[in-house]
Amino acid sequence: MRWSIILLIAISLAGCNNEESASTEEAPATETPRDANEAPTAPGEPTSEPTAEPSETAPPTLKLVKPGKKPRRALRWSIEAGQKERLTMRVDTELEAVMVVLNAKQAPRSVAFELTLQTEEGGGEGPRVVSFTVDEARLLDTAKTPPKALEARKEAVAAMKGFGGTYRIDSLGTVEEVVIDLPSDASRELWGISGDLEWALRQLSAPFPEKPIGTGAKWTIERGVEQDGVDASEVSKFQLTKLRKQLVTLKTKVQQSAAPQNFRNPGSPIDAELTEFAAEGSGKVTWDPTRLVPRSGKMTLSVTKEMEYEFEQKIVKSRTITRRTLTIPGERKSRP
Repeated sequence: MRWSIILLIAISLAGCNNEESASTEEAPATETPRDANEAPTAPGEPTSEPTAEPSETAPPTLKLVKPGKKPRRALRWSIEAGQKERLTMRVDTELEAVMVVLNAKQAPRSVAFELTLQTEEGGGEGPRVVSFTVDEARLLDTAKTPPKALEARKEAVAAMKGFGGTYRIDSLGTVEEVVIDLPSDASRELWGISGDLEWALRQLSAPFPEKPIGTGAKWTIERGVEQDGVDASEVSKFQLTKLRKQLVTLKTKVQQSAAPQNFRNPGSPIDAELTEFAAEGSGKVTWDPTRLVPRSGKMTLSVTKEMEYEFEQKIVKSRTITRRTLTIPGERKSRP
C-alpha cells in the first residue's frame, strides 16, 4: 500500500493522473531519509528551497536563419474576425514513472476531440483571441486499460463534452494563454485529459518571419512556456519544406529546459521540487494561413522530469516521462 501511494503521487505530479492504470515492477532507485533533527514538513509544504528561481515566462523572439529558395514571399496569418471552423484531432498520452523500487507504466490514453473554434476579436493580421468548445470527446484503443481506470476515463471524457475556453494567438503566430473552463471539483483524470487538450491547442499555430521566405527557409523562436506546472524555456526550429498557393508545410523540432524550482501540476494537491527537466519533440504540419487550424499534421513531445517530494517525513526521489502525440488527419476530398 505504501508504494501504491508513492506511485499515485508521482503520477499526479507527472500530469497523467490515474493510479489504477499503472503496472509496476522493481527498479533501482533510492529515497533519502530526512534528518531526524530536522522539523517535519507540513503536508503540501515545499521540501526544500530550490537552487534557482523559476524564470518568468519570456516573450517570444524569432530569428530568421535562412531565407530559402526564390521565389520568396511574406507569409502572414490573415484570419477574419468571427471565422468559425471545426477541428478533428487525436491526442495519445503515455506515462512512465520510476521511484524508489517501482517502475510504473500507465496504460496509454488516446482521446479523439471534435472542437468548434471561432475568432472573437482581432481578425486579420496581428494578435487575436480564439474561443473553442468541445463538441465531442471519445476514448480510443481501450483494450489494454484496466477496468477501474477505464471507468474513470469514460466518466472524464464524457464530462469534457460542452467544455469551452479561449486561447490567444500573438502577433508572431504563437499560441498563448490557453484557458479551459474546468469545474473546481474536477477529477484527476479530467485534469489529465484537459492537460492533453491544452498541449494540443498550443500546437495550432506557428510563427512566420517578417521577411519573405521560400522553400528551404529556416528560423527559430524562443519563448517561455508552462509545461505541466513547470516554468520552462522553449526553443523551436522550423523548416519550410513546401510552399504552394495558400498551403505551407513545415517541419519542426522543439527542445525545452527548466531551472530547478518548486512546482505543482494542475489538479495535483502535492508540491514537489524539480531537480532536472528536459523535453524534446518534432512534427510536420500543413497550414493555410487564412484559416484557424492546420490542414493536417502530426506532432510529438516527450517530457522527462526528475523531482523530490516528501512522503511520511522522508524525501522520495522520482523520475517521470510523459509522451504526447497530436494527430490531425488530412481533410477528406469529396468524390465527384
